[in-house]
Amino acid sequence: MRFLEDSWANETNDPRFIPHVQLHEYETYLFVDISILSNYYPDKQRAIAELHEASRRFETPELIDDGADTAPSKRIIRHLPRYASDKVTVGVQAAERIGLTAIRRKCAHFSQWLEKLEGLDAQ
Repeated sequence: MRFLEDSWANETNDPRFIPHVQLHEYETYLFVDISILSNYYPDKQRAIAELHEASRRFETPELIDDGADTAPSKRIIRHLPRYASDKVTVGVQAAERIGLTAIRRKCAHFSQWLEKLEGLDAQ
């Protein structure tokens, strides 16, 4: 991702442009603390535990996705079918509950991009 971002930034050649390419979809960040979904699906503890166990196979939530059927949202929907219609509200609320600090701690690529943006303040 860094190679793509650096290439894009170099090609654009404008210091105001600070690209961020997220390898996978938004639900990646929910895997920082997938247990947070218990607040929305209290009757689905086993399914949430299975999602948590699956996420442990990856070094970082940013890498959770081994194919077309294993994208983060597809994993969640497979275990929690209601999430398909709830994702617009539940996804945002769950990410807010997880918090930016926790997401940054576990998602280094995303955190580094935010650091670049925050560094603009010092310039």
